[in-house]
Amino acid sequence: MPNNKKLNHSNSNSRLKEILTFLKFHLFLQVVIAVILGILVGIFFPKFGEELRIIASIFIRFIKMVISPVVFVSIILGVCSHSKHGGVGKLAFKTIVYFEIMSIIAVV
Repeated sequence: MPNNKKLNHSNSNSRLKEILTFLKFHLFLQVVIAVILGILVGIFFPKFGEELRIIASIFIRFIKMVISPVVFVSIILGVCSHSKHGGVGKLAFKTIVYFEIMSIIAVV
């Protein structure tokens, strides 16, 4: 009988590792699980959810700080890798105007 328990424990550990590996490479599932956990915390533990407000505000500030440079650099790299050098100026102008407009809308 002890061998059976040991085998069952080994199977559960390998299954847990398999699930964690799967979640590690699927960001969408991580976000969905986090949203569901956030909803459950808000419903069942509202006081604790209020105490987590500082973490949420720090996270939002971090996102605002990081997203603009990432988007700007990716746009610039896309423009620089454009194969037709004649159309790069026109494309760069449109890209920068679009980026500025979207940044203003996102900040507001």
